[in-house]
Amino acid sequence: MFCRMKPAPSSTLNWFSCTLLFFLCTAGPSACGQALVDEGIWTAYFSQGEFNSPRIQSENSLWWLDAHWRYSGDDLVFIQGIIRPGIGRRLNDENSIWAGYAWIGERIPGFDIHENRFWQQWITTRQRGDVSFQFRS
Repeated sequence: MFCRMKPAPSSTLNWFSCTLLFFLCTAGPSACGQALVDEGIWTAYFSQGEFNSPRIQSENSLWWLDAHWRYSGDDLVFIQGIIRPGIGRRLNDENSIWAGYAWIGERIPGFDIHENRFWQQWITTRQRGDVSFQFRS
């Protein structure tokens, strides 16, 4: 007598294959590496307001400044800084546009990196009840 197995339906085979593949990928050996300790502190200063000089007295003319300094290690060595001054224009109560200059400096052992570039952004604010949401692009 000859015995022949009935083939499994393709949907069952696909489900079994996907399940097996999932377990093989997630239950495989873990990669072990040396722990990297990266401790530091990031400080920041943010300020913005309206121009208040006799030449430019408009509640729609705005200024912006933010500065960031990052220090790393136990002795808090300077490793990165960002300075971004800019000017802006309030379009309405919910929207403003901004443009400015950015200096980004980074100190890596052996050399320093200095990036100078222009930046721009659009900010919109939405009010939902007592909560205010601000989006930047």
